[in-house]
Amino acid sequence: MISIDAASRKAIVMVMGSRRSRPLLEALDKAGVRPVLEQSMPKALTTLEQNRVAAVVVDRARVDVDALEFVLNVRDVDSQLPVLIVGRSSDRKGDATLASQDGTHLVDGPDSYESSVVSTLVRILAVPVAKRG
Repeated sequence: MISIDAASRKAIVMVMGSRRSRPLLEALDKAGVRPVLEQSMPKALTTLEQNRVAAVVVDRARVDVDALEFVLNVRDVDSQLPVLIVGRSSDRKGDATLASQDGTHLVDGPDSYESSVVSTLVRILAVPVAKRG
């Protein structure tokens, strides 16, 4: 079941990032989901424990967090929650371990990373994309 924000009627997606994640947040909003930004692992985990979100996006280029540690902590809160890890690290073995986690998706497309994240979320959540005006 996708978590919906009652006021906007949009699926809620938590983004682990920073203020520099603004282009991603705007792209998600335009695609028809409601992004919620968290900038630290403790705050993100608290948000997950206290709220229902449809998915989590980790913007590795804009947040200093061990992605595997974060995913394992997310799994303790919700074992079924889709987690998208954006960007690659220099640790290929670590990326392979991340990719092996159920419900975890590595996103590193040839287009802008915003469009890659949006298209992956749309596919996973079956969220209709808002028409671009």
